[in-house]
Amino acid sequence: MKPKTLFQEVPEDLAELSKDELAELQASLRETAQHVKDNDEELIGELSAEEVLEQAKVGKEGFERIAAEITARVDAEQNFETEKAEVLDFAEETVEVEVEVEVAEDAEAEEADAEVEGAEEVEEVDEVEVEVPVAASAAKRYAIPKASQERRPHASKPGGFTASAGLSGFKTGSEMSREDVAQAIISARQATVATGKGIGEKVIVASAQADFPEDRYLRVREGALQHQSKIDKVLQGANLGHPSPEIMALTAAGECLCGPVSPYYGQLDITSGKRPVRDALAAFRADRGGIQFVPPPSLASITGVGVVTSEDCEAGGSSAAKTCQTVDCVAVQEVDVASVYRCLTFQNLASRAAPEVVTAWTDLANAAWAALAEGLLLDGIAASSTAVTSTGPNGAINSLLGDIIVAAAGLRSRHRMEPDAPLRVMLPSWTPDLLTLDLARSANDRFSITQAGIAALLSKYNVTPTFYLDEETGGAQIIGVQNAGVLNLLPTALIWYIFPEGSFLFLDAGRLDLGIVRDSTLNTSNEYQIFAESFENVAFVGVESLKVTSTVCPSGETALPSETNLACAAAHS
Repeated sequence: MKPKTLFQEVPEDLAELSKDELAELQASLRETAQHVKDNDEELIGELSAEEVLEQAKVGKEGFERIAAEITARVDAEQNFETEKAEVLDFAEETVEVEVEVEVAEDAEAEEADAEVEGAEEVEEVDEVEVEVPVAASAAKRYAIPKASQERRPHASKPGGFTASAGLSGFKTGSEMSREDVAQAIISARQATVATGKGIGEKVIVASAQADFPEDRYLRVREGALQHQSKIDKVLQGANLGHPSPEIMALTAAGECLCGPVSPYYGQLDITSGKRPVRDALAAFRADRGGIQFVPPPSLASITGVGVVTSEDCEAGGSSAAKTCQTVDCVAVQEVDVASVYRCLTFQNLASRAAPEVVTAWTDLANAAWAALAEGLLLDGIAASSTAVTSTGPNGAINSLLGDIIVAAAGLRSRHRMEPDAPLRVMLPSWTPDLLTLDLARSANDRFSITQAGIAALLSKYNVTPTFYLDEETGGAQIIGVQNAGVLNLLPTALIWYIFPEGSFLFLDAGRLDLGIVRDSTLNTSNEYQIFAESFENVAFVGVESLKVTSTVCPSGETALPSETNLACAAAHS
């Protein structure tokens, strides 16, 4: 008797199926696979484990064939659109016609230059000279306007994302841009089918991240992504000065517009999802959700050493006794990971109509998640560090760098470390700006005030800096909201941490990336969710770490304390 078939049969020739039929078949295989994974007794019935596994392999093979067919079709459509746009580029060319006019001798000749609205938009011009006899007119230049062009997608720079397996239109592990991720999320949502009550569907989409050349012109034919690329280049400093005369001419001609102007769909994103604190720590895989460890002893813990002189031996008694230290067991400490999550809910129709919004909100959520996770690590470092303060006598450069050198020397001295033993110092990301301001107010130029310059200087003392973007809870290391009125000053209570390398471990228990999440409740409200979380924490396994609060003032002072320096420090405190 032929065993029961679990998965829907996949035809040999997939070319006969439409796009919708492929999507439905793919969704059916995915749903069946989920039921088999959950050991659905009603579906599996009397099948043996070997039979279930064999059919699962067949189902996976069919699913991968469908994914490959969908990818091939998407690639073919994209290639067609690209080649069509290239072939039809001639529709964009502008031809300029120069008309030479012969005027009768008895006619009153009058020269005039008429600029036609849109003439400044000409990029490549084919000049044609035509002799035309006209009774009474002057020589004029007319620019034939360009023909309209369909909107083209703009290829943006990769955003640091990689495509998940089975994702339509993308090779597994391939690099994806921010726009690719947004489009993939929307496509994945469209490929899902309605689910029954109590049944949810989860689709992993990706794992984890332009130019305004001629005349800053936003053309209707270009589309939102091309508009965004132009603005990006201007913000990067390509041409931030006064607009060219051609731009001014186009702006003045705006009074004659007879139709609606170009819509702007872009979503400016200036945030970063970097994790400098995490990346600076030694990582430790905590598959069990945490670690247990015995805190190490320090040099100060040792009492079982001494000296007995010959005089002590002659005196005898307790003077000649050699004591031996008994090592007691130290209580085992435990550090568990915490869950740091991010979750967004989107409307189906809204995300389809505005993929730029999906991209922007996804990027912002990733940045907010990174900030929260980095703050968790800084909280752990601060809690395990000895809090000290320092008020330097001079400007920011002398005071802060002096504090770092002093703290490093103290750690090496107390623990009998080698002079070249590596130490790690963590400083706020705006530290180079503070030192630059201090240098600008002084008469010296001692070293490059950049992150690389500071690292090069501290490397002479075997200290490696990390510049963190966030802050521990209540640390006040993030420059606050700028309100109208007085410009915000840089913080002068600068919090930094210093410890021997390896003192802190980054505990990584993995990530849970669900990508697209849909269930019967979300289907009812025409919504879907994007959900992901990481399981992480920091564990102190060293002997000493310092949390230093340095009071610094960017006054440019390099001599002994003066009334000016003290007043500046008081004003900024």
